[in-house]
Parts: sequence; C-alpha cells; structure tokens
Amino acid sequence: MQNGEEYTLNVDNDEVTGADNKITLFVNCKIKNPQGQVIGVVGVGVNIDYLQELLRQYENKYNVGTFLIDSTGAIQVSGTYNGHTQVDWFKVNESENIRQEVLEWKNGKTNWEVWMPSSVQSSEKSYLVVRYIPDLDWYLLVKQDTGALVEELNAKILQTALLIGLVILSIILIITSVIKKFNLKMTKLLEERQELFKEATEQIYDNIYELNITKNCAASRKTQLYFEALGAKDLPYEEFLRVVTVKQIKEEFRAGYISTFSIDNVKRQFEEGNNYLQYEFMLTEDGSNYFWMRIDAYIFYSKMDDSLHMFTYRNNINDEKCKEMEIKKKASLDEMTGAYTKNATERIIDKVLAGELKGSYSLFIIDLDDFKQANDSYGHQFGDFCIKEFVRLLRSNFRESDIVGRVGGDEFVVFIPSQNLEWVRQKAEQLCRVLDTVCQKNGSVWKMSVSIGIAVAPKDGKSFEMLYEKADKALYETKKSGKNGYTLYEEGM
Repeated sequence: MQNGEEYTLNVDNDEVTGADNKITLFVNCKIKNPQGQVIGVVGVGVNIDYLQELLRQYENKYNVGTFLIDSTGAIQVSGTYNGHTQVDWFKVNESENIRQEVLEWKNGKTNWEVWMPSSVQSSEKSYLVVRYIPDLDWYLLVKQDTGALVEELNAKILQTALLIGLVILSIILIITSVIKKFNLKMTKLLEERQELFKEATEQIYDNIYELNITKNCAASRKTQLYFEALGAKDLPYEEFLRVVTVKQIKEEFRAGYISTFSIDNVKRQFEEGNNYLQYEFMLTEDGSNYFWMRIDAYIFYSKMDDSLHMFTYRNNINDEKCKEMEIKKKASLDEMTGAYTKNATERIIDKVLAGELKGSYSLFIIDLDDFKQANDSYGHQFGDFCIKEFVRLLRSNFRESDIVGRVGGDEFVVFIPSQNLEWVRQKAEQLCRVLDTVCQKNGSVWKMSVSIGIAVAPKDGKSFEMLYEKADKALYETKKSGKNGYTLYEEGM
C-alpha cells in the first residue's frame, strides 16, 4: 500500500492449499491507533470466481470475447483464463500495435473503440471496445470477431455497438456492486462507512451547496435552484453573495458575511493552507423574523475541472445560540439588582463605541447620596432593599434597550443615545426629581437622593474609560456643590 492510500483492492489467485487457485478479491486496509499512526494492515480475501462463469455466459450468448486485463496487459479474468498463468492479451491476439493506446486509456466514464485485424494472416477485422475500471486499475475488453458476417456487422454497426455497450454496462454494474459490497464491509470494520457519514451530515445540516470558486458560479443543480429561489438565476457567485446578503442577512452581519465568503478571501485562505471557514449570523426567510445560522465551508481543489470548489453547510443553530446568549446574559448581570456587572457594562459600551456611531451617546454616573447612613442606621438588609428600589425607579425612566450597569456598591451608570445637550439636561433633571424620594420598609425610613455626572460621546471620548473618567469629574463637581443634582462635563474640570 502506498503512503496516501487508506485501502487497496487486488484480485489474484488464492494459492493457499485447498483454495484450488480460485479467483479472489483481496481488500487490504490500514489500521491506525487513536493518534492516527499506522500500526498494521488487515486483509480480507473473498472468492469471486463466479465472474469467470459470468464472462463465459456473455461470450456464448453474444458471440464475443470478454477479458479483464491489468495495467501491464496480463489477462486476469476471462472465459478461458483465470490469471493463475500469466498470459499477455496483446501477444495472444497479435495486437502489439494497439498496446500503448489501450493501456493509456484512463477515462472510466466512456469507451474506446477500434477496428483491428483478427490476426496477422487474416484480412478479416474485429471490433474492439475498451472500458477502464479505475477501482481495480483494470481494463474490460470486449472483442467481436466478424468473420463471414462482416458485411452484416457493418450494416448493423449501431445495433452491435449498443449491444456491446449494454454488455459492458451490465458487467461494470456487477463488478461495481461487488466492490461496493466489500467497501461497505471494510468501512464498517473501521467505523468509517460513508453512508453513516451522509446520514449524520443530513441530520446536522439543513442545506448543503457547492460553489465553483474559480469559475465564479454554482457547481451543482441543487445550488442553481437555490440561486433561482432567491431571484438570482444565472448570476455569478459573487453577485449572488450580495443578493442573499441584502435579502436575508441582518444588517450588522452583512460585512462579515461577504468578507468571509468572497472569492478573494476563499482563494487567499486556501493558498495559506486553510481549507475551512465558519461564520455565524442572523438570517430571515420571511423578511422580519431572524434566527441564528452557522455556515461551515470546506474548500478543495478538483482535478476534474481544474477548479477550486467550496462546499457550504448551512446549520440552524438558533436554539443553541439562544441558550448560549441566555447563559452569557445571566453571567453578565448583577444578582441582586439585575443590572449589568461592571465588566459586562464596560465591554458592552466599548462594543457600541467601536462601531459606527449614529448620533451622540451619553454616559450617566449616578451615585446614591449618603447611602452609608442607610446601612449604618437600619442594617444591610434595609440598605439592599433601598438599592433594589432605586434600580426599579431608575429602570422605569429608561427603555429596555438602554444599558444600566452597577459599577460599585451604590454607584450605577446608564448609557443611552442622546438627541442633543438640552435633551441630556432635561433627562438629568427628570432623574433627580424621580430619585429624590423616601425609601421605607417596616418602619425604617431613609431620605433618598442622587448625584449625577455626565459625559457625552463622541465629544468627550470614544471609549468607556475616557467617558467614565470625565463623567466622574462631573460627578465630583455635583457632590462639591451640595449633592442631589447633576453636572455635565466641561473642559477644564
């Protein structure tokens, strides 16, 4: 077995005592350990001498000669020979002049046909049909001696060619069936049956498509139908990519989708030795309801058409992604208040600021005035109750999509889109009024108020750290001015 082969198929005579030189298919397969190292070779031999009887039946029925020869010209199986004694077909048939043409015919999908003399001494001709069998590296030769029937044969050449074609097809189908059966047995032994892989793949992936990257087009009928379904019939692949992006993919994932699966990127990745791409995004099929999808793409070179191809596997991962996001969300929330934790707050705000900002955003630092008094006077349980009541009131004045985070024991931040500075001032005044209240429970009463510092992006910075620093300076000014109010950051504070 050569280094790159996982298995070999060889047909030979079984010379074991008692085997009677019967024709046998030997299947040899590498055995590997869990680390992928070859530790041995296992071989299975199965008697298939009924092929010789099959060839005899065809010879008698259609008055033809049928031979299976190997790549050297030696007859392996025929109605007369069984491969035990080495017999060269070209010498037996006095056909050395066509040896090279026959043995160079490597197309396993079509026949090679030729007229040849029946013998050196005879002027009569024979019609020879050659078919290459890649799995065995053998050739199937069907020879029809014309003799006295040459005139009739010429008159019915199409009928004869069709008949021989049917014979070849029948034999190929039978041989292929035998090979497939033994392939299945061996792959089952190695737990690598292709059918199981196919079934598992179909269960995992919703849709599988094939693209010809070199020729910029769909590479299968199924893929062409998918193009048509999206109104992109006959479009090149790259144009189709843009059509599906606009029609189905959520806006924030479009740029990443195109950059991942563009022809330039696919070629670059393959040249760098990477034949696998993956991208997760949100997709819609009705124009409104989005769900999570993952595409796994495998890149390979096809010798058949000298082109780079890519298989894409579309897998609906909505349930998996929603569970993952729910877990992440829970891990990002403060257990007592439901606000984002400090780390999550910083991460989320930085992500927004790193994107394309549409308008301005405001960062509010909100600090409970003299909260230590509540804990010292009435205990931590009452203090926790006041914190929860504060967050409830705070949330009631913002939208669900606004970011509310707890960055300290009694210090919170709110990050929101803002229309203009006047709107920011009005929002701050509203918060001061709402949060200037009384917290009471079981006879314990504490006067609640807040101090607020505000910074505006992008004017005051484009990162959480920069905005927080300036909003904190504004908060200091509020506390210095007597608390229970707000300050908007200005240069020089």
